[in-house]
This record gives sequence, structure tokens and C-alpha cells, in this order.
Amino acid sequence: MVTFDSPVLLCDVCGEVVLRDTTSEDCARAHHCQIKECPHKNEFLEQCRESQEQSVAAGVGSGAAEIGGGGDRPNAGDQRLD
Repeated sequence: MVTFDSPVLLCDVCGEVVLRDTTSEDCARAHHCQIKECPHKNEFLEQCRESQEQSVAAGVGSGAAEIGGGGDRPNAGDQRLD
């Protein structure tokens, strides 16, 4: 039995299921895509990683680091439900 564990998406352009664990350029080559701007460009894992790295380098957080910080919001465990 073959197990295939890769994130996929259904492409509106080619009408096929494409792998997201590649780049949009590799996907375009594999599926003979002729469009210049991929509508799913930001959904490919490589582009997602690059955009996250650029955000971190620019000092823009995704909000995940702020969740544990609390700030001026009380923790859910500190709230009483009456």
C-alpha cells in the first residue's frame, strides 16, 4: 500500500489537483500552465515560508508570539464564570 502525505489543492486554472509542497514555478512547469500570475501563488508552501521569513526579518509578527504574552488581557484561567 502506498501512502501519499502531501498538501494539495485543486487548481482553478488547469483543473487538476496540484502539490503545494513545491513552488508555483515548478507547478506551472509540471502542469504546462501558460498564465503569468498564479492565482494560488501564496498557497504554495515555499512561498508561505518565504513570506513568513520576510515578515520576521522585517519585525512583523504573525501574532503567535503575542498570544502567550498576555499584555493587558487576562488569561482565560484567571476569569471567573458566574
